Amino acid sequence: MNISKKVYDWYDEMPMASFGEAVPVTECSVPFGTMKHSRVPMDLAEYGYVEEEFFVTGLAAVYKREKDLLDIEQQPSYYKNRILVRRPVRSEQFSGRVYVDILNATNNFDFEDLWQRIYAWCVKNGHAYVGITSKPVNVQALKLFDEKRYESLQWPQVEENGKVQMQEGAFWDILTQIAEALWYGADSPLKSFGIKRLYLSGQSQSGAYLNTYLANFYELTRKKKIFDGFINLVGVQFSRPVGQDTLPLHFGYREAFQTDVPYLGITSEGDYELFKNFQAGDVKDHIPENENTEQNKCRYYEVGGAPHYDIECPVIICNNDIKKAGGTPPVLELEKGQELNRFPLRCYITALLEKLHIWVEYRIVPEEAKLFRKDSEGHLRYDQYGNVQGGLRSPFLDLPVAKYRANGDRPETEAIGFCEWMSEKEFYQHYTSVPDYMNRFTTYISKQVESGWLLEEDGEILIRQTEKKLKDRYENG
Repeated sequence: MNISKKVYDWYDEMPMASFGEAVPVTECSVPFGTMKHSRVPMDLAEYGYVEEEFFVTGLAAVYKREKDLLDIEQQPSYYKNRILVRRPVRSEQFSGRVYVDILNATNNFDFEDLWQRIYAWCVKNGHAYVGITSKPVNVQALKLFDEKRYESLQWPQVEENGKVQMQEGAFWDILTQIAEALWYGADSPLKSFGIKRLYLSGQSQSGAYLNTYLANFYELTRKKKIFDGFINLVGVQFSRPVGQDTLPLHFGYREAFQTDVPYLGITSEGDYELFKNFQAGDVKDHIPENENTEQNKCRYYEVGGAPHYDIECPVIICNNDIKKAGGTPPVLELEKGQELNRFPLRCYITALLEKLHIWVEYRIVPEEAKLFRKDSEGHLRYDQYGNVQGGLRSPFLDLPVAKYRANGDRPETEAIGFCEWMSEKEFYQHYTSVPDYMNRFTTYISKQVESGWLLEEDGEILIRQTEKKLKDRYENG
């Protein structure tokens, strides 16, 4: 992909974003997505953490792709966007790691996919989190949520069909400028903390954003040395246009790109079916290749049993705030006889984040894992228990007590999936007792902890949770 001289010149002179002071919080005005308003309210102060919202300002250009040339379509103009920062109160608590998240816009409001996966791990280990509003539709949702608080937010504008609206394509510069300013800005909210590593993430639609950014703009950021690594939490195969997108929402397949810092991608089993509905075709035909060279560092994993996201996470935004922002709360109801798929993908994500950091810090390359097994027509293959074969394995599939379905069977539940537990009779046909099962399960977990596929604290949690579930289901009726 070629880049015009105008783009290079702009990136050479492009200023960093400015943060200013944290936006005041009052009884009548709080950030959208605040942990105080999550489904199960979380008091970050109890963990020695603080949550702050900033309105960042700068100048962003808008880009276009003509064949294989990236060029400027609109000259840089003013923007005012928002970020959420969660960090330790004291610098001595800070691990040095910052996880920057491209907030997901698929539901037309800011959805914090990464934080919902890693919040407990972050506050336990002193990592900082920064979520960036990524799309004009999300800015509009913020204004619906609290018009007075967010009335000053604006992005560069574009006129389409006689209507003036904010331009999606400004996001790439907004992202670059915010990330650079976190490191080097005079008013960075982390200036006095001493950042050591900064990682960028995206999931689902934001995963497509991440890929688009890497394919088109990463080359321009190399000498700025902003990012130490990347993680794509589902959405690994996709990209989006660099300018204004069209409706209905659609993705294209990701373009080939290389990163000289580690890139780690994850596909959940649920993605294989889910993304067909976004006109992207078949995931299996666009699998990234593992590589570890000076020019390109990539590891790719497929996780069987896992749905697209964890709808039960306690720190998801409460339904009332979602409604105020013009959104629709998630649907939890499944068909009769089904239970929510509670596959603990978050535990494998935090372990992979540690592997990513070890790769960056110590140049120890993560192991490869097998891909899902497929038949001659490319369909996923399932075992006798109804669970997918291949992929990054877990005791939930190799020591089955349930069939994990990664997709629901209605549009509103297809991203959350369901599971069907073994009957008591079936369980005792395979295992002599709950203690017998737990001995096997614990041994399996211990091996995954030893090899780094699970963190020790997560392994302990999974053992406790699984034992309780099995006792309740098979011993206590």
